[in-house]
Amino acid sequence: MNKRIESIGTRCGLRKTIAIVTMVVISQSSLAEEQNNGFSSRTKFAQNKKFLVEPHEDAECYPMLRNLRRASNRVQSPGRIRLRQTQLALQAIWRTENPRVVDGVNQKLAEYGLTFSKCTSEITTSKQSPRASDQWWLLHEIEPMSFGYGATLIRAGANLKHGNTVVQIPHSYYDKGTLAFVREAMRIPGINVIMVNTVHRYRAKGVSDQDRDVHLADFAHQDASLYQALTQTIARLAPQSRFVQMHGYKNTKSAELILSAGLRHPEPSLRALLRRLKAKLESFANAKLSPCTFKTLLYPSQSRRLGGTQNTQARWLNPRGYRFLHVEMSSALREQSTASPGCRRKILEALVDAPTEGLKEGERLNTQSTESSAGRH
Repeated sequence: MNKRIESIGTRCGLRKTIAIVTMVVISQSSLAEEQNNGFSSRTKFAQNKKFLVEPHEDAECYPMLRNLRRASNRVQSPGRIRLRQTQLALQAIWRTENPRVVDGVNQKLAEYGLTFSKCTSEITTSKQSPRASDQWWLLHEIEPMSFGYGATLIRAGANLKHGNTVVQIPHSYYDKGTLAFVREAMRIPGINVIMVNTVHRYRAKGVSDQDRDVHLADFAHQDASLYQALTQTIARLAPQSRFVQMHGYKNTKSAELILSAGLRHPEPSLRALLRRLKAKLESFANAKLSPCTFKTLLYPSQSRRLGGTQNTQARWLNPRGYRFLHVEMSSALREQSTASPGCRRKILEALVDAPTEGLKEGERLNTQSTESSAGRH
């Protein structure tokens, strides 16, 4: 064992070695606990190599993602050990894309029914290899045994010097039209992570209407989810990240968009950021740059509903000074955006490129208020 660690350390460096060794130690020490928690299937994943999805660098990410959503029809709590192993795997991939490290990470993840596959943002027509910026790592479940853990796209070789935006789509079934934003998000520099659910928030197999409050498949309101664990890991790895979470609501005459920081009483600098976002979005419509209209309201100053104040990711990120944006889109805007890539791109560009000079590093946002159900989504 010592020789093996020494060999890995020589090839990959100390930090990468620590991540890999930690995965091994946690895995070995927690086997009994997993079996007690109903994870006896981990050996099935490890032994049945036919379940493994080999990375295909010429495969297109979006169709792969859609197929994963079709394959998932049930939901199961991932358990503490699986969550921790996946966090460690993401840390290792984030720090290096050395093929030996990736192989080691995937061998360990396979025991928990997960794997990293490589794909491209779109198929190239030329014989040349895809550009590095077009390549993505897709963290997903290994078929056919899927439990609705969601899927996460991470841009390969991402350069974080110019910031990092994480686009989250937790209700891609329920909020129709939000999944279409994935295709445009992959084309925009600065968006380096995209997170999508793979099971309907209310229609997971085995979950009745009476169990809706359990929210096992509702990642925006579930603490013990892979979605939340990866959110926490990304925030720690890239503290200046902006988390943009996209939702949908029924039509109203007042606006097409409602923007919020997930707080009932945001700091002045954050309110200024929201105003800049609003101005940029509405400028697109005024300049007739797209067929969509972007009339925007801000929560809580202009809208008292759909502020996302009970959102699980917001309630973890905001008190720690991370940046979170809750974006509500009307059904009319989502319908327009589904038919217009230009609409989707303008919305994403505004949310990614808006200046953030008012926010100080590590600034703690004001969350000392009682949250209202009016802000839930």
